[in-house]
Amino acid sequence: MNIKEVVELLRTFVSNRPIATVLFFAIMLDVLFGVLRASKEKRINSTTGNGGLIQKTSIILCVMFLMFVDYILKVDVMIWLPTGIIDFLKSIGIKYIGIATFFSIFFILFELLSIVNHLELMGVPMPKFIKKMLENTIEVIDKQAEENK
Repeated sequence: MNIKEVVELLRTFVSNRPIATVLFFAIMLDVLFGVLRASKEKRINSTTGNGGLIQKTSIILCVMFLMFVDYILKVDVMIWLPTGIIDFLKSIGIKYIGIATFFSIFFILFELLSIVNHLELMGVPMPKFIKKMLENTIEVIDKQAEENK
């Protein structure tokens, strides 16, 4: 697969899917800040870099597969979310969340947490509440999903 085919695949992946676009850009920012951090620490390592790229590629492939599953099964997993988040989503017109969107939200939260960690390790002052808010949100969603199994 050449670069042109990869770009076309990614364009198809994010077109008309705002959550996929957000996820893709969160991944790109995490990779960028990870490379900047490694460069600042003078610890650029191809093994670590390759592992990270494999992980990011796996996330994208997982979401693409889940989009296919959503297309076939049309499972609404909104009930797995905390009531406050459900109320907010409904207030902005979202009445359905498929499996791909649910996992994309999780992946975005983890990417944002990773970006915050990279920035902190590079010495960028970060308000502690941002990291705590991301960690708490992940914990609450995970707990709600466990309760609704």
